[in-house]
Amino acid sequence: MSSRRFNLQAVLDLRARAKEAAQERLSVAHENLRRAREERERADAELASLAERIGGATFTAANRQNGWALFCDHDALCRQLQGRQTAAEALVRTRMEELVKARCDHELVLRLREKWQRTQAQELARREERVLEEFATFSRHLQRA
Repeated sequence: MSSRRFNLQAVLDLRARAKEAAQERLSVAHENLRRAREERERADAELASLAERIGGATFTAANRQNGWALFCDHDALCRQLQGRQTAAEALVRTRMEELVKARCDHELVLRLREKWQRTQAQELARREERVLEEFATFSRHLQRA
């Protein structure tokens, strides 16, 4: 009896690797998002501190002009960091969709393999049943003779 092999095993292996790669890309995207959030939070805190110092008694009137220019530059940096955070969030969503698709593809091929295995088991059971029936028929013919 020949050993049967699942024809889509190579596809299943590829789907499993694709799923693992998608999980890795999602992890990297989450890490980048975490870093972007931390950078933005630090910049927002620095901006708030700078605004307090400019508006308070710490800065003299002559230095306030320079302070406001610094504030505007820092505000632009905060907006840039917000843009990076938004882009990182979009990338996380994209990577999540890729992972969902990869999982679905993998699950589909797994179900196909399970169906193939059930079919193989049923076919083997039918063959065994036929062999037993032939043996019983042969035994009856021997008893008659």
